[in-house]
Parts: sequence; C-alpha cells; structure tokens
Amino acid sequence: MEEKLKAILARIEASNLEEQDKVKLYAVISESLKASIWPTLLANMPKSELEVLVKNPGKATVESYLRLIEEATKDDKVLDEVNTVLDTLVTEIDTVLTEEKI
Repeated sequence: MEEKLKAILARIEASNLEEQDKVKLYAVISESLKASIWPTLLANMPKSELEVLVKNPGKATVESYLRLIEEATKDDKVLDEVNTVLDTLVTEIDTVLTEEKI
C-alpha cells in the first residue's frame, strides 16, 4: 500500500494541476485516509472507556485517545482490517486519478 500511495503522490506532483489544487487534493486524500479507519477503530475500542470520554469530553486527553487506539489495535485482525480499508481507498483514489487523467 505504501508504494501505491507514493505512486499516487508522484502522479499528482507531476501533473499539470495548479499548486493550490494539488494542495487541496493532498488534503482531501489525507482526510479521507484518516476518516476511513475510524469506524474500524471505534468498533474495537473498549466500550466502557469510550463511553466515559463521550459523556465527559472535557476529560479527553491525547493520552486517553492513544490508550483507546492502542487497545483497539492489540488484535492483529483489527490491524488487518485497517490495512484492507486503507488499501481499498488507495486503489479507489488511483482509479479516480486515472479517470481524471492525472
């Protein structure tokens, strides 16, 4: 997947898009990649800890989020699912770029 993503970034960089459009496209790709994994992570986080943070958002810290993510990713199946989701999205991005002749 990393090689696919590098190839996509190279295609965008080599394209005739204006620099501001490239920046926007990079931002959309970045946000899409981040957003795509959250459903899998949330589904595998400890429910009791997640509920506490949902009910008390002021108590949320970087450390508490990291702890939830660490707990969610202890299972290799979750990591495999995240990888599959990301790989699927990267493939879709590649397809769209090809369709748009980028």
